Amino acid sequence: MENTFQNLSLGGNSHPRKLIVAIDFGTTYSGLAWAETTHPDYQNVIHHWPNSLQEWTTSPKVPTELRDTYTRWQWGFQIPNTAKKIKYFKLNLEIGVTTDGFSTENLTERYMKHMHAHLMYMLNSRLTSSVVKSTPIDYILTVPAIWSEAAKHKTLTAAENAGFRPINPTNVVTEPVGQLSYSIRRNSLSKLGIGNSVTVCDARGGTVDLISYTVVQVHPRLDSMEATAGTGAMCGSSMLNKNFQSHLKSHFGNDYWTDERLTEANEDFELFKKTFKPSGEPLTLRVEMDTNVELGVRRNRYTMSQEEMQSRIFEPIIQDIINLVKEQLSSISTGVSAILMVGGFGQSEYLKNRVQAAVSSSIYVLQPADGWTAVVRGAAMMGISRASGGLGTVGVVSRIARKHYGVELMTLFEHSRHDSRIAWWEKDWQRYVVNAMTWFINKGNSIQENQTCKIDFHVYADIQEGVKVQKCTIFANDGDSTAPIHRNSNTTVLVNLSFDLDYLPHSELIKCEIKRHANGRLYYDVQGFVEARYGSAITTYTLNLNSEQGSNSLIDAGLRVMCRKNSRYHNRRTVDYK
Repeated sequence: MENTFQNLSLGGNSHPRKLIVAIDFGTTYSGLAWAETTHPDYQNVIHHWPNSLQEWTTSPKVPTELRDTYTRWQWGFQIPNTAKKIKYFKLNLEIGVTTDGFSTENLTERYMKHMHAHLMYMLNSRLTSSVVKSTPIDYILTVPAIWSEAAKHKTLTAAENAGFRPINPTNVVTEPVGQLSYSIRRNSLSKLGIGNSVTVCDARGGTVDLISYTVVQVHPRLDSMEATAGTGAMCGSSMLNKNFQSHLKSHFGNDYWTDERLTEANEDFELFKKTFKPSGEPLTLRVEMDTNVELGVRRNRYTMSQEEMQSRIFEPIIQDIINLVKEQLSSISTGVSAILMVGGFGQSEYLKNRVQAAVSSSIYVLQPADGWTAVVRGAAMMGISRASGGLGTVGVVSRIARKHYGVELMTLFEHSRHDSRIAWWEKDWQRYVVNAMTWFINKGNSIQENQTCKIDFHVYADIQEGVKVQKCTIFANDGDSTAPIHRNSNTTVLVNLSFDLDYLPHSELIKCEIKRHANGRLYYDVQGFVEARYGSAITTYTLNLNSEQGSNSLIDAGLRVMCRKNSRYHNRRTVDYK
């Protein structure tokens, strides 16, 4: 389930001043912003980054790039332009492969360590080290809305290992909602009326996310709800680079393009693509070969025509984005007043014009001011809102589930409902039983902010066999429009939870002993429930085992394991994301 925000602790009244730090870890560029509850209307975007000359480069974002020099790691602007770089490794968090021989999770953590060290340097310089040490900090991490739970979990783990780990858990916000919060606050969209809808097209380096919202309240704050399930794909601006590299290799042959030559060509294209338009000047690259009319080379220069650039490099990606926009608009019954083009790729004038030409003239396609940094600014604003309740001006009150979420439980077989081919005779029950799905929430359902759902279950543990470690698996299904009764090929494991009954108080455990008449054996019959809480970009699952003394929360699991601090079971849980 891809939501928007999750459980930000207010920290109590003993700390009237709090720092909120937003982390935008992007595919091509990353950013940091911080805000103070004492100055809630201002977001401090970090604009100064260390470079290769041991000076500062001024930019609202820093390249998401690493370089191993064998004596130390360089990052961002520290890497010379002509050097070979490790880049686009964020994409591999989703597909689960290595990057240049390095673990993608390790690269992400290494990069974020540089971000965290630079953040602390900037905060200490601005606020003094004594203020930073004495002021609580909440961290908000942005993630793509279309990412899987496993990819979000990897990103969050890397961020926390890198140092973005406060007293309260690091929080997660989806990138489009960060964009929405800032854009509505800073632009004329603040005049939207009840019932008006707006679509956010968050086009970034790796992903393009589309989510639409309908205004449900204007005062005292502007509240919206998701109008339809969000959509998206891996068709960001980095895919233009992939198309460009493929074209060069097919045009000249793979043997010509050494790492050094390809790096130089990519640097030229990186600048060119930001302002591309069909009527503009063509891209000219320096090549090390004599005039070759067949290859279009003259005097060591290769010029790629605008027509070729448009059809081969840009058009496949632009058309993917247009199709996503049309699909999103067609699913909204109320109609859309405006489309917000945000993110780095969303600032492309060519992309904006192509989208405007593809939709109704009654829909305004807008590029909000500061669209490149809107996500990190918006995340900081949301953190301020949660840390001090009266400061929020924009909120998302409900979302649309993108998947079915549930558990598989053994239940009595019913001819009218269950598949007889998978039923079996349960000798202890002396009945036919079957494994069937029980769903917390169904795909397409509207989910309120921090809504909770519960599913009751029994744990039967054979005392004589001494098996006390039990498992609970949470499943997800995004391939079926209607939730299936039985687990099928579209139903995949989301997360595995396990727990040990030995960590229930013995006085409570013995009260759960029962004797099965079918075989005369003793069992522990422990009743409980799994609770799902749908919050931000994460869903938290809590396993509760009931007893006469109340319930014992053994496990919380979402993108993190969040066990209660006073839980005696804290070190006895296992969570395995798939």
